[in-house]
Amino acid sequence: MLTYHKMKTEKEPLYDYEPWRITEKEFKIENNHHNETIFSIGNGYMGLRGTLEEDYSGPQDTSTPGFYINGIYETEEIIYGEFAPKQPQNYQTMINLMDWTSINLFIEDEKFDMLKGTIRNYERYLDFKNGLLKRNLIWISPQGKKIEIEIERLISFKYKHIGAINYKVTPLNFSGKIRFESDLSGDVQNSHHLREKSPLKIDQKGIKDEFAYLMVSTKNSDISIGSTVFNKLSGIDEQSLTRRENAIDKKIKETYEIDVKENKTYNLTKFAVFYTTRDEVKKEAILSKCLEKVKEAKDMGFVKLKNAQRSYLDDYWDYSDVQIEGDKALQQAFRFNALQILQSTGKDGKTNIAAKGLTGEYYEGHYFCDTETYIIPFFLYSQPDIAKQLLNYRYEILDSARKNAERMKLDGALYRLRTINGKEAFGNFLGSTV
Repeated sequence: MLTYHKMKTEKEPLYDYEPWRITEKEFKIENNHHNETIFSIGNGYMGLRGTLEEDYSGPQDTSTPGFYINGIYETEEIIYGEFAPKQPQNYQTMINLMDWTSINLFIEDEKFDMLKGTIRNYERYLDFKNGLLKRNLIWISPQGKKIEIEIERLISFKYKHIGAINYKVTPLNFSGKIRFESDLSGDVQNSHHLREKSPLKIDQKGIKDEFAYLMVSTKNSDISIGSTVFNKLSGIDEQSLTRRENAIDKKIKETYEIDVKENKTYNLTKFAVFYTTRDEVKKEAILSKCLEKVKEAKDMGFVKLKNAQRSYLDDYWDYSDVQIEGDKALQQAFRFNALQILQSTGKDGKTNIAAKGLTGEYYEGHYFCDTETYIIPFFLYSQPDIAKQLLNYRYEILDSARKNAERMKLDGALYRLRTINGKEAFGNFLGSTV
């Protein structure tokens, strides 16, 4: 049993210095919140915090689940102490979207939980070269059943609408029944701004031909988001499979119960796809677009998605890597940050990079007025196409910046200090002029 202690400031590093990855070798509650950020993955279009696939039973303040799509926000009124003319009236906040990563594993009636039973050979690492998050461990249940678990997850750079999880289990000292419970849930909310509100409403949900689907929309900003999920099982005896599905309240649950044999490996691969009305897809066409793309992901399979991820990053590192001699910590830090910038930056000319990227909700997902100072120079020398798209975003919101300058009785354009949609999200007369 793990005990919870508040994190202390330590001189010793949390992670070993490795050139191409960052590794957690022991799961500790006091490090979990920090590690959810460290092990975030994304592709500039969407981002996923490094939460566990299974339900987390630790203290509530040690976990902040989050899945975000760049540029998807809700608007709320800015409340001033007293009225001031021509001040911004509404702000934008990036919102936590549907949870598609949930996979719970049961051995007979024992639920896998990192905080119960015994954990051995634990390792979780972010692989910079391959763009993968991996977790490997052996779990000994409270009743003594031993099982090896290997989990990989990715958000594809090449196929920006696709995310996937590959979940392998190998019973080591028993044969019997195991059960996977895979959810697609709209029962989510923000953990910081808007945390006491429910910015999303569910428009459609269900399961069709073994594809789970969920359609949600924002209440004020009028953005629609659709998702589809498909679970693929391999290594199983089809005759032993019992499959159940339920769409209850805001959640779609698919359950797979199988007979397993000792030392044989069984695999659940979960593919997820997302589209929004900001992708220039009409609301009524979003789910069919999601279904078409998730079928494509299913047909490709996880291995092809991994190969495409490695190919994309091979090209990225060829132009972006810096080799640092004599300082292992700095070498690791550079590559970690170079990957995080790539994971967080919009590449479509319609989105930018938020202050915390796509790793969390602080700063509300706002793009600040200093992207050109801190982000573009890195890409200018290594990935000029991305730098160009960041400038295209500025061009996209130029008319809004001109109106802002006019509001302030200025010539030219006054870009907002903080924004997502081009309008000021900060209740002060600030900005940058051009």
